[in-house]
Amino acid sequence: LNRHLWLLDTIVTAAPLLGLLGTILGIIDTFTALAQSGISDPSGVSAGIGTALFATALGISVAVYGLVFHNAFHERVHRIGDDIKILLIRAGTHEASAALAAA
Repeated sequence: LNRHLWLLDTIVTAAPLLGLLGTILGIIDTFTALAQSGISDPSGVSAGIGTALFATALGISVAVYGLVFHNAFHERVHRIGDDIKILLIRAGTHEASAALAAA
């Protein structure tokens, strides 16, 4: 059951980093627009800032949703493991009491 949880964990870890990369690229676009047209062109500046903010928000959103699902799946795996342990203990004690009764 734990076999593919690493993938969800990787997405949770990598999503904010990719959002940060998008933020950096958006700021670079902003500085490029400022260098080419100066402060007189607010549309070029705001496009780069918009890209940066969108990338950050998207990265954080993916990480939060992924973390919620990762924790839910991880909890379910532990609960199933605990249930299996209880069943094995009950089966073991049942066999032991049956063996004592037969003796």
